[in-house]
Amino acid sequence: MKYVSYIEKYLIYFVVFFLALFVLPLLPGSFVLPREILLTLSVILLLVLWSVKLVLKGSMSFSSGKFDFPVLLLSLSYLLSAIFISPNKMDAFWFPGTATFVVASAFLYFFINQLKKEEKGNVVVSLFFSAVVFSLLVLFSTLGIFSKIPQLPAFLKVNMFNTLGGAIPGIIFLASVLPLALNLILKNKDIAKRLFFSVSSIIVVFGLLISIKNSIPAAGGSSGLLGYNTSWQILVDSLKFNPILGVGPGNYVTAFNRFKPLSFNNSLFWTSSFTSSRNFYLTAVTEVGFAAALSLFVLLLAIYKYAVKGRLTVKEFRYNGATARALSVLVFLVLAFIFPVAFFGVTLLFILLSLNSDSEEKTFNVNFLAQGVDSASTVSSRIPSFIVALPVIALAVALSYFGSRFTLAEYRFKEAIDAVNNNDAKVAVDKMVAAINLNPKVDRYRSSYSQVNLAIAQNIAAKKDLTDNDKSAISQLIQVAIQEGKATVALNPTRSDAWSLLAGIYRSIMSFAQGGDEFAIQTYKQAISLDPVNPNLRISLGGIYFALGRYDEAIESFKLAVLTKSDLANAHFNLSAAYKGKKDIDKAIEEMKVVLTLVKIDTPDYDLAKTELENLEKNRPSSAKAAEGQGNLTPPQPAEQPVIKPPLELPEEATPPQD
Repeated sequence: MKYVSYIEKYLIYFVVFFLALFVLPLLPGSFVLPREILLTLSVILLLVLWSVKLVLKGSMSFSSGKFDFPVLLLSLSYLLSAIFISPNKMDAFWFPGTATFVVASAFLYFFINQLKKEEKGNVVVSLFFSAVVFSLLVLFSTLGIFSKIPQLPAFLKVNMFNTLGGAIPGIIFLASVLPLALNLILKNKDIAKRLFFSVSSIIVVFGLLISIKNSIPAAGGSSGLLGYNTSWQILVDSLKFNPILGVGPGNYVTAFNRFKPLSFNNSLFWTSSFTSSRNFYLTAVTEVGFAAALSLFVLLLAIYKYAVKGRLTVKEFRYNGATARALSVLVFLVLAFIFPVAFFGVTLLFILLSLNSDSEEKTFNVNFLAQGVDSASTVSSRIPSFIVALPVIALAVALSYFGSRFTLAEYRFKEAIDAVNNNDAKVAVDKMVAAINLNPKVDRYRSSYSQVNLAIAQNIAAKKDLTDNDKSAISQLIQVAIQEGKATVALNPTRSDAWSLLAGIYRSIMSFAQGGDEFAIQTYKQAISLDPVNPNLRISLGGIYFALGRYDEAIESFKLAVLTKSDLANAHFNLSAAYKGKKDIDKAIEEMKVVLTLVKIDTPDYDLAKTELENLEKNRPSSAKAAEGQGNLTPPQPAEQPVIKPPLELPEEATPPQD
């Protein structure tokens, strides 16, 4: 029993120390997935150890704390929303795995809560030294030390590297730990220890200052964070559709695409998609609805009652361990109002809450069949303990099995990405197939596999003389690309990007196969319905109409693109081309003049627009050609001549899914 408790205690210290530092470039999400795996695996091991103790002891001791109910309520809200609302469970539970981080962090909270007071002090020390090592890594990266060591992996040599993947998570982490660091200095009477903690704290301060510096945008730049006004409008509109449980954990990007206001197109990041709101609270309520709002309210109320009001009063203020822990939580909550918080930040919040939660131990006898002292050690008397522990063990085994499969799938997918970068199509295809077989529910695998198959088909179709074998290969590759594109949509039917991907596949095969044009139109319309203020989707749809000679429909689509973003030169440029195709030269000239006011002088775009305007004014066909890769103006193209004659006939299963 003593050894089990010993292992349990040091496992908690281990995970608290390493969680902020753990990075594994062998997986695609090197700053997120490894941390999630480490946290989940640690919780599984702690559950197994708890079950062993239960069976050996025959009784269950549980320490309840001040924040148990709000922590349980918040984690339950995320779990229910992930199960019943998130369209793709892999987004919620695997990557980005928001629900897993919250639920696993809640388990970690309860396990830390079982520790004694002095053992919680060791958790504080573990968290502090984690911040020290993190700060040293930030400092070494800033000084360029890593870049001078050739043996180190490439990801360590990236400018402004830190193990949390960004300056803002680093700020939240280090600022929240500093109050604890100050208490470690003040409480130690030994001069050597006080000096050691003082120097270590200075390192943390330097790490914080560097992180703040790295977060400041360059002159004329932007922070890259979603604005409060946009975040609030997305929150309000999303709650109209899913008021109780929100849009689902890990599904913020869907709400963003669907509900972002038209004014967002005036920002510098109008082409970007955001995976979180401006701050932690807005993100939580958008993803988990009023259930999260209620949980956060109860949590904040408990924090105010037990941490802030009781320990940070001005009249009897004393800086001790309790005050430092309360101040750490307060710093985190304030920063969470300013910045988005995800992944490790959620775990950090639960760790800080566990340190502030004064625990009261309660013991429950499980082996109630035992009669007397001697019988308590018999096998039959331990049956109730086995019954209670068995589901926990079964859950741990199931999580370990599926977790190992999912991890191996990510590793295979990373190998496939590396193969694509090395132009090794065969290895890329083999590794992607392996990843899909291991975890067929991940839309990232499906979308990438469809794109690889489409690229191979296009490379074969570029040959001058196609053999029958080439045509057969192209047909098979196209069918696989469409099949995987449809699978991507099926896994995330509310995500505009999935429909846009499938539409792009259909558009790419318009010269290969009959019916590709109509399928592309259908899927682009669905993508637009899920991202209505995205002008680029409307330009893509208009381009298909233009290629088919349906100029009136092209004009309407380009007009809507102009309405969604009036200063987008490419929208006006395409609208001018559509008017020209319809022989409405006056309107074409008018739109081209607008283009010249929107593009910079002495650029390829300006020269192209100017030449086109001159040709229009001469009322003759344009001789100007868009220089690919030199500018942003991309005119709509006429329909390509069939690469394969006769064009391939798509099978019935290639039709777009119903929206």
